[in-house]
Amino acid sequence: MTPDHWLAVAGLGVGVVAGAAGIYPEVARDQVDRVLTFLRIRRGCMHGQWNESYIIPPGASIQSGGGDLQIVHFGVKITGKRVSEDGTSLRCRATYKNNRVTGEWFDVRHKHSSYRGSFQLTLEPDGMCASGQWIGFGKHGDIRNGDMTWKRVP
Repeated sequence: MTPDHWLAVAGLGVGVVAGAAGIYPEVARDQVDRVLTFLRIRRGCMHGQWNESYIIPPGASIQSGGGDLQIVHFGVKITGKRVSEDGTSLRCRATYKNNRVTGEWFDVRHKHSSYRGSFQLTLEPDGMCASGQWIGFGKHGDIRNGDMTWKRVP
């Protein structure tokens, strides 16, 4: 479900509650419009489709990775979801403050996967690219780190 679909669902929920409470349809419609406007205003600057790339240090079986990343940014909270061509399914949770995204990433393919870590990116002034560093645990518990970049998909 896209973020805009979630906004519609939230608005619909308010409309259903208003209807169940016996509020006139015009009032319910007005409340739905206010909720949707509020949610759109609170949507953050990182919201949308990004392309993620990262560098893996020497010694790993692959030297780089990445894929399309769907970011939902509301207030200071960010969540992200990426499914790569190799089947890797990663999620991230982060906060956004002073043009910095600081958070954690984790693999959701396997319930007890050891692939997880943290990252910090700085958003460039034009809002089209964020770059920084990641650190995390590898398959066998080894600790790795490298560069990470998110580029906004136009």
